[in-house]
Order: sequence, then C-alpha cells, then structure tokens
Amino acid sequence: ADISKLREGTELTLKMLAAAVAKFGVSEINPHGEKFNPEWHEAMAMQPSSEAEPNTVMQVIQKGYRL
Repeated sequence: ADISKLREGTELTLKMLAAAVAKFGVSEINPHGEKFNPEWHEAMAMQPSSEAEPNTVMQVIQKGYRL
C-alpha cells in the first residue's frame, strides 16, 4: 500500500470527524501561550522560562475539546 494514500485517507477521515462533531458545538482547545486555568487544563509539569510569564501553558501534550 502507498503510504501517501493511507495518510491522505486518514486526514480526510479526521476532517470528516471534526466537521461532524462541530455540528454539535464541540470545539478543539489549544491553550498554548495562554494563562494556565485549572478548570480547563491539567498540568503535567512546570518549568522555568525567561520567555513566558509564570503559569503560562508552554506545551500541549494532549488536545482537549469543549462541549
């Protein structure tokens, strides 16, 4: 099997799934760069940074969704 065709099919399936759940008001959450909110986010680790304010989401390990 051609890997590019498999990838294309997988991407198309993901787009169709995203469109289907969007009809019901489900949206993806991407908090990268936002202030950490314990009601919406789950902290995996903390790291010091001179580039970001304290309690800023610096990396997203697993996407979240809002209903």
